[in-house]
Amino acid sequence: MVSVINIFNPRRIVLGGGVTHAGDLLFTPLRQQTKKHAIPMLHDICDIVPAKLGDQVGVLGAVAVAWDRLSEAKLLC
Repeated sequence: MVSVINIFNPRRIVLGGGVTHAGDLLFTPLRQQTKKHAIPMLHDICDIVPAKLGDQVGVLGAVAVAWDRLSEAKLLC
């Protein structure tokens, strides 16, 4: 996470999947460590949040990639 913050300067990092069910048990130490190690100015503008789609985020991401590739293949035919 620190590398992502320091290199890409995102405004938000969204984490999904089953691990996010840990809630504050995951997010509190994650936010503390990123604050400790990231460039302060960049960390202060970056939110680390759970995905609203929860467990379904991985499946929906895979479907989106498959749909995109199928759409590209149709254009090439």
